[in-house]
Amino acid sequence: MSRLLALAAFGAILLSPLSGETRWAGDENLPPRIGIFLNFDREPVPAAIEEMEREVGLLLAETGARFSWLMLNKDPRSQTFDDLAVLRFRGNCYMPARGALTIDGAKLTLGATEVTSGLVTSYSDVECDQITACIASLLQSSCEPDRQVAFRRALGRVVAHELYHILARTKKHTQTGISRSVQSPFDLIKDHFQLDKQALLLLRASWK
Repeated sequence: MSRLLALAAFGAILLSPLSGETRWAGDENLPPRIGIFLNFDREPVPAAIEEMEREVGLLLAETGARFSWLMLNKDPRSQTFDDLAVLRFRGNCYMPARGALTIDGAKLTLGATEVTSGLVTSYSDVECDQITACIASLLQSSCEPDRQVAFRRALGRVVAHELYHILARTKKHTQTGISRSVQSPFDLIKDHFQLDKQALLLLRASWK
């Protein structure tokens, strides 16, 4: 598949007071606790969120971080975190029926992390409709359950890419792995993918 897609585009957008804020848990001997707040235009089925979270956990497992997933403005729990991210999911986070999408071969932006005054913030947008358009041609012959599994895996990989930018506080990309600037549709759904060693070092350094 020759068509490529951009995983992260950065734009200067006004921040709310939460952007870039760090809430310290206070115990340097423990792995960092990361609060990830989710906000959906159209909330998907729980299984979709769970499988997305699982994929992110697998990709970022080597960081040693502990991730807490919460629904923005809905979760009543009061917690403290070493770092946080706010992910806004645009569109419909569900793989539509076969033949429901028209693909024009254009380069797609699947996720974008906000930058203000040259600094990476804690806010990212994830474009669900763009993700479905990206991988649709690879799944035309797949059954419905397999299509949903593939979409949720792709969703988790886009999320992991944006979390790399947020948590490492960097606009840089790496040459390999989930933190590359450009991925193929196949990269998003293949069985095995990983975090680049350089990205891992950047993430670990950000929590020291």
